[in-house]
Amino acid sequence: MNDFLRSAVLGTALLFPTLSHAADPAETRSEDGRTLGQLVHEIDQLRDGEDTPFKEVEQRAQALLDQFKKPEEQALIYYTVTLIYSQTGQTHPRRTAHFAEKTAALPLDPVKKLKTYIWWGDALQWEHRRSKGEAYAKAREAATAAYLKGLKLCLDYNVPEQRLEPPDPQPNPNGDGPGGQADRESAGQDGARIQHIKLLNSMVLHRDSLEKQIIDLHLRRQPDLDELKRLADEILKDKEAVEKLTTQAQTALDERNED
Repeated sequence: MNDFLRSAVLGTALLFPTLSHAADPAETRSEDGRTLGQLVHEIDQLRDGEDTPFKEVEQRAQALLDQFKKPEEQALIYYTVTLIYSQTGQTHPRRTAHFAEKTAALPLDPVKKLKTYIWWGDALQWEHRRSKGEAYAKAREAATAAYLKGLKLCLDYNVPEQRLEPPDPQPNPNGDGPGGQADRESAGQDGARIQHIKLLNSMVLHRDSLEKQIIDLHLRRQPDLDELKRLADEILKDKEAVEKLTTQAQTALDERNED
């Protein structure tokens, strides 16, 4: 069990292990005093469906990339652009995939990175939705690989099979009474634990969505569960996880054939 899951279940005050000592890139300030979080939010405000000014989005993002050089900062910028492209009807799926790939290569909050892998796979699916034969098979392999990388991230963080129930919040600590300092520390640990569980539960939802996407992708056209197993073995590197996924896919295929 990694430190993050241990903190969620046992109640320690640790954050995600890869982020526990990192400053929040959204709080980095530009020369004019605005935070990176504010600046990327301004870019996101340009989002307007098919009428989104995508050229301006990319130009303003590039200006931020030229100013903010740390990998965590650049990840947040690329993530914002990926979000905009993915949430505007996938009108430019190739650009979605392009920025998703850049985002995934950088250190990022694991929930955001998980969403990035989903958008990446969705974009590849959408771009090649009318492809046939070998072209479709290659596109499906690429989309599956993106989704599987998301599942691998869930394995790395030991995301549980089911959502966790957060503990009941404790009464507000009495800072002036006896034991006030201990009460405040306990309340702080409870708050951290609740936050950790919420993050884990978010990953559970996204993980379940990924599994369904992968299975549907391999059953919709030209079913090929051998390919699915090969890719899962290569990327997940976890015998139990591969068996779970391929068993679910085989069951779904059998049920479809019975109809």
